[in-house]
Amino acid sequence: MYILPFIRVGSLLDGRGALYWDGIGDKGPPKPFFMIIAVTNSVFRNINLLNCPHHCTIINGSDGVTLTGWNIDCSYGDEHGGHNTDGFDVVSGNNVVIKDSTVVNQDDCVAVNQGFNMSFSGLRCSGSHGISISVGFSKTSFYDNTVRNITYSNCTLSNSINAIHIKTHNDGGPGEIEDVTYEDIAFSDIINFAISIQQDYADGGSTGVLKGNIPISNLQFRNIRGVLSSTSTNATQVLIFCAERACTNWKWSDVSISGGVVDSYCNFEPEGYTC
Repeated sequence: MYILPFIRVGSLLDGRGALYWDGIGDKGPPKPFFMIIAVTNSVFRNINLLNCPHHCTIINGSDGVTLTGWNIDCSYGDEHGGHNTDGFDVVSGNNVVIKDSTVVNQDDCVAVNQGFNMSFSGLRCSGSHGISISVGFSKTSFYDNTVRNITYSNCTLSNSINAIHIKTHNDGGPGEIEDVTYEDIAFSDIINFAISIQQDYADGGSTGVLKGNIPISNLQFRNIRGVLSSTSTNATQVLIFCAERACTNWKWSDVSISGGVVDSYCNFEPEGYTC
């Protein structure tokens, strides 16, 4: 077991993001990633990151890594052009655990792009785009577009664009999302979607063009509860936008969402939930 030796517990790493923020993130001049983790059988405890210029923490090619007790604070970016300041991005990995951590930022709290056997628990997210799965970055590799056995549990989100977001890229190659569980998720003041699952994603947003290149199967939601923003004109409880025969065996229970001004839309209904 390897424990990060060169940062004293409780230290603060300042990315000086205000020097780079321009309000457009990826679409502007290149900005540095703050931290990239590519390790085996390692633990990173009690790390504090401040004002990430771009993505805060990227896990890439890691097997058996645990991150616990982290605090990521990009709140200064709310009024100073912070954008695409993802908290934790798992680009690829196996046996990844992220737990008991706080993220305040302007993009995904957590996003999984590829990998297997991951657990995210005890996360507190604010200002984010959600606890997410985003798959389809490879044009050719099925393996690179595969996510399997992922659990989000006991997480809270507040003042965020989305709470739960699963998206497959219609311009990517083949792949699959399988055996994903969200349980005991609580949220408040969600601006756009409490739950958004879409198979039409490309170039940073919805295209309206569905493609079943990356089917989603065995998706379980249990005890999902929260409230949408009372001031947002976009607040929507649930969006499910599936390509034909590309969503199967979804089982949801105890999903309770209140608020919203835009009607939910589901072209596929999970067992146990009526849109």
